[in-house]
Amino acid sequence: MEKSVQPKSSKVWEFFTLNTVKKTVSCKTCSIDLAWHGSTTSLREPLKRKHVGSMDEEKNSRKKQASIRDLVQRKVYTPQQGAALTDSVLNMLVTDMRPLSMVEDDGFRKMIYVLNPGYTLPSRTHFTKLMERKYEQTFQAV
Repeated sequence: MEKSVQPKSSKVWEFFTLNTVKKTVSCKTCSIDLAWHGSTTSLREPLKRKHVGSMDEEKNSRKKQASIRDLVQRKVYTPQQGAALTDSVLNMLVTDMRPLSMVEDDGFRKMIYVLNPGYTLPSRTHFTKLMERKYEQTFQAV
């Protein structure tokens, strides 16, 4: 029997439903099931990684984001599609001469999430390594 638990003390329950029989929680956004260990602490990390900005939204923003999620289908992508998205972000950084720190900005992360909720944006360090490789390849080609 699935029971919806939404204590007022944690915003996390706006995104999860608790199944007390199986001791699991189900994400209302992407339907993924996670083990439930009796604390909301372990639920915050998946929200931060997979649903960037979801905990930071105001009530009005949450309603607006929910309507955007309804319009944008949850996209499941292959590793090749993820690599193409990463390469596209790298090319944008290089072409527009943007700082690598841009990939850590909340606004940029939220935009990427709206465009493809299933894509996890790599870290700044990862983009630094990719840029160094791209420089070496370009240097060798010249």
